[in-house]
Amino acid sequence: MFRIWNQPRKSTTAPGAIPKNIFSIIALHWIMICAPGWNEAGRSIYCTDVMMKKYLVLCLALALTGCKVDLATTVDLADIQSEQHKATTADLNFEVAACNDYEDSRKDSDSLLRIKAQIPTIFTNAEFVECYQKKFESFAHFRVPVDVGALSEKAVVAVPDADIFLTSKKEDGQLASIYLSEKVRKNLKQAQKSTPVDFDYNITITINRTEEPVEAVVAGLFVVDAKGNRAPVVLQKLHWQKAKTMTFSLSDVGKSQLFDKGVFELLLSDSRAKQRLGIQ
Repeated sequence: MFRIWNQPRKSTTAPGAIPKNIFSIIALHWIMICAPGWNEAGRSIYCTDVMMKKYLVLCLALALTGCKVDLATTVDLADIQSEQHKATTADLNFEVAACNDYEDSRKDSDSLLRIKAQIPTIFTNAEFVECYQKKFESFAHFRVPVDVGALSEKAVVAVPDADIFLTSKKEDGQLASIYLSEKVRKNLKQAQKSTPVDFDYNITITINRTEEPVEAVVAGLFVVDAKGNRAPVVLQKLHWQKAKTMTFSLSDVGKSQLFDKGVFELLLSDSRAKQRLGIQ
């Protein structure tokens, strides 16, 4: 048994990545060290409080594997297509190891302190709102400015230093699009390089319909219903007549386009879609 256990095994984990079974390894290590002996007070004679705290910190740090980054906002389609730009905000929820310090719950955790300092350097004028726990995950909640309005020569932006824009250019067939500034895309890439875990982005935009029915084409996203169920859309015509609001979540392809090119078109006209497909 020990001969088999000690045989070298080919690693399937990429260099620098955290093994998927790391929590099992930690648990096994803890059991092997701490479990063999307990004193009459019910405390391990092998594990001190300091050792236990170190294990806790390690577990919390590794919990960041696949760090979730949620970006969500709600806008009116009429505002997106208006030359009169408006200012709004988006909710940015960034996963952290914990909200509170493990030694003193009245203090912020180290991971929260770091993210509170870093986010304003990535998104201009980002404001910290709160840190909260959802099930077994903790999130730092920020609000970031968003400029909303149509692209035109006469347009005057409401948030000149915004990093996120929800806009349109109807003459080109762009009925609704999301833009990210070059600065924020560069900052996010730099932040990604400085952390051992990947950012798992979830970008959702809820749009309130105009009074008139909306005819458009959608592609490379998910349509999210009121219960949070996501229906994938590769390429489809949208006959938006009854629902007052619709929520769209970018697919992996959509997110890749947004972060690489700086723009993703949420709603397209028929002619724009045909142009994009190269059939016109």
